[in-house]
Amino acid sequence: MRNSPAIRELPQSLNRLAAEVAAFPLATETSFHWARNTLDASKAARLWQDAEQHLLQRFGVSVDELNILRDQQWYGHLQFPNTPQHQGVSMLEYLRCIAEGYLRRQGNTASPFDPRSWQPNEQNGPDSRDRWRWMARTIPTDLLLVSLWNSNHRPIDVDLCPPQLAQRLRDDGFTEPHLHMGAGYDFSVYWSMLMASLSVRTTKINFQSTSTSFQHGSILANWLLIAGTSRLLLAEFLVQRSRYSSTQLEFASYFQFRVLSQRNRIGASHAMLLRDTVRWLSVGRLGSTASLGQLQAVLLSLCYVRPTLFKNLGRDPLDQWFPVGQQDRLLSESLFYCAAFEYFDSDGSNDTAFAQIFWQYIRIRNVHFSDIALGPQTPGLTAFGRNHARLATANSFLGIGKIASHCSYASGVGKGLRYLELRTAPLSKAHPMGKAIRAIEKALKPNLSSMPSKDRLSEWGMILHFQRRKAEGNDLRNTEPWQRNIHGNPGYRYNMSGFRFEYFYRRICAQAAAILELMKMHPSILARLRGIDLCTDERSVPYWVFVRVFERLREASDTACANYFAMHGESLQPLRCTIHVGEDFPHLLSGLRAIGLLLDYMPMRDGDRLGHALALGLDVSRWCQRQGSVVMYKEDRLFDLVWEWDCYSRSVTSASSSRAIYLSSQIRELSSEIFKVAYEPNELKELIIELHKPAALQRTGFPNVPRKSNTIIHRYLLDSAAFKRGRETVHVDTAHDAESCEQIQLWLRKRVAERGLAVEINPTSNLLIGQFGDLKNHPMWRIRNPNRIVGQPTIPIVIGSDDPITFSTRLPDEYAMLFDGMVSSGLNADEALMWLDDARRYGNDYRFTTANWLTGPSRS
Repeated sequence: MRNSPAIRELPQSLNRLAAEVAAFPLATETSFHWARNTLDASKAARLWQDAEQHLLQRFGVSVDELNILRDQQWYGHLQFPNTPQHQGVSMLEYLRCIAEGYLRRQGNTASPFDPRSWQPNEQNGPDSRDRWRWMARTIPTDLLLVSLWNSNHRPIDVDLCPPQLAQRLRDDGFTEPHLHMGAGYDFSVYWSMLMASLSVRTTKINFQSTSTSFQHGSILANWLLIAGTSRLLLAEFLVQRSRYSSTQLEFASYFQFRVLSQRNRIGASHAMLLRDTVRWLSVGRLGSTASLGQLQAVLLSLCYVRPTLFKNLGRDPLDQWFPVGQQDRLLSESLFYCAAFEYFDSDGSNDTAFAQIFWQYIRIRNVHFSDIALGPQTPGLTAFGRNHARLATANSFLGIGKIASHCSYASGVGKGLRYLELRTAPLSKAHPMGKAIRAIEKALKPNLSSMPSKDRLSEWGMILHFQRRKAEGNDLRNTEPWQRNIHGNPGYRYNMSGFRFEYFYRRICAQAAAILELMKMHPSILARLRGIDLCTDERSVPYWVFVRVFERLREASDTACANYFAMHGESLQPLRCTIHVGEDFPHLLSGLRAIGLLLDYMPMRDGDRLGHALALGLDVSRWCQRQGSVVMYKEDRLFDLVWEWDCYSRSVTSASSSRAIYLSSQIRELSSEIFKVAYEPNELKELIIELHKPAALQRTGFPNVPRKSNTIIHRYLLDSAAFKRGRETVHVDTAHDAESCEQIQLWLRKRVAERGLAVEINPTSNLLIGQFGDLKNHPMWRIRNPNRIVGQPTIPIVIGSDDPITFSTRLPDEYAMLFDGMVSSGLNADEALMWLDDARRYGNDYRFTTANWLTGPSRS
């Protein structure tokens, strides 16, 4: 296993390390168990010991350098200019010092700022924005922004775009082509809806997942319920104290009164549990066991706004104390922070009980933020999938209309967003799917009509994405040895007939049937239902499982468009297609193979798009040097080599005699080990072709009753022993494959360009999942080089945000990040803006939201 790269190997990572050091007292489980509301050098030694151990394991820095950063972030003169070194500071002072060290107030917005830069013109430049991006991944933005509020400034947003870029985006308009609705909003929205969902007795409360906070999530639900109870108590105290002008009242006294009132109202045992939950929170330790039902009952007893009532549907219980308007982008959580900070600044500076509970609540929220936001140095789609799955509780309660509304703001409504594509999973019934589209239409109506023309959303469309997942439900959380509990295993407990991917195929067929029914019943739905997508874990399910499903959907959409034109004399565009590919792979050759198979077998058309497709642009020699040897499953390696052999057989490029001999011998050897038969390359090539033919799959009986045969396709689909042998591992020296990968990569880039396809790039998503370090090494520069190298194939690039909550970003921020990356690499501002203008125009040209043709229906 490779060690994590040293921090010096990842450019600008010192900004990331500084952010994590600064956030440690407020945003880690260690600080929660430390449970103090002041940062005092004499009492923080144990906290730093744990911080040092945690950070040294993740960063290649010396202890001395880490101590320097600690002194600078925790105790430096710039942070606390008016505080003697021997005195501690309150957490509010510390929070404000962090915020003021990263942001500058500008009315209702803030901009990144580095007060330590000795060059005034660099104080709000690319490095300042990079510093802020790392901080925004460690502490939720809304908390930092409210700490900056004063009588003249109330920032609710951070503006990352340089002025000239922001003006171009707003004037000329841009498209959001790649946004998954389930993660398309801010953490503040997620937290508000999570608190609402925990107040409903029917909510399934289960947060257990590998690498989740609080013992892999086993006691996370307990702490979230306690946090929800405490925030309502604190809010109630602040409002009641202000309402009755009780300037002498402190939280401890009020809490005693509240416990007594609970005893009189619903019983002594309930009141004692309320008292215990606050005490557990104050010390950061769970006491005697209490069931989730009991903790939820305590929370419910404080909720006067019941989220289950229709009139209150989707409302945060905190709204009962800090109400906000329906169209107000400010959430009650921010108003709660504002009231708490005002209390600290006035009468509550010595109210230690209030401070203790408040900052412990903040730490729980911040720790859970790290569960939701994907951290760096966690590459691959498996870790991303775990983060994404944690959003389910809040999503189920938020409602698709409200999710769409929040997604539109994350995508840039009011900042130039003209065209919005929303991706969501298809439902198993046609009627609920049509109802969901109508709910989105209603929610987005204000953005489509009531805004000024320059800020107005012109078009929106829904993209239905089919999710590739290794396994079902709880099996996703833990992977058994040799991945026995995955859909690809013929012996997996859900594959009742013994075929690989049998159960998974049935499920996507049910989803496709609902879409087919909807288009047949209501062809006009294609005005809003604009595309299909294949997403999530690309290594888990091969394309042959989806070929017939996607063919049927595209054929049915063509028929629906023709029928609509015959009936109404107006035309609609058929479904468009985008597929996530070449993003996550054990070997670069695997990523290239995925793109090649997509071009060969999936029903892609001119104007469709590839999601990510990073394998097209990676610097092959640099990738091989960085990876060294990789560990792969034998089956993956076998099919990589068969596909490479097929590339040479199609005269893509010529293989050296030694490479040809190597391919043939390795293919025979690996196939013998997996299938117990030494197959020739052309026989395995025929297997790949047969798998992608729906008629050939039907001849095997897939997915119903297996038909007896001893052919290679039967062995592949039905032999559990062959699957297990294919899960055995092989070490591969990537340098041995470098020359082949480089030749095939160039050929694939030419094929993509000739097919008229665009590539969707999501910069922050790619940096974190692909672990590129910074934008200088991003593959997009080789897919579409800003210097316009003669002879290189030109592929259109469109920019998306992917998952704003998971990656702590927004679409305008992605444009700003690309601008900074190009300027930092040596381009001037005009060259960077020119490249971004091309990407913005390609986004508009390749958008799927356009539903109408001026002439008859498409015949493509």
